[in-house]
Amino acid sequence: MKDIAAYVDATLAMQGLNPTAERRAEILRTFELLTEMARRVDAVALPTQSEPAPVYRP
Repeated sequence: MKDIAAYVDATLAMQGLNPTAERRAEILRTFELLTEMARRVDAVALPTQSEPAPVYRP
């Protein structure tokens, strides 16, 4: 989580944004949730024959 906070702080600074402490906490929580979701997806081993799904076009 320390790395996430450093990343968020650096990204906000590069964009010239200065959120309130409350908003920063919300941003950090969102990144923590996204990180957990990504870990779960990465944990699933896909067979080597798997192919990406085609693009849906109605």
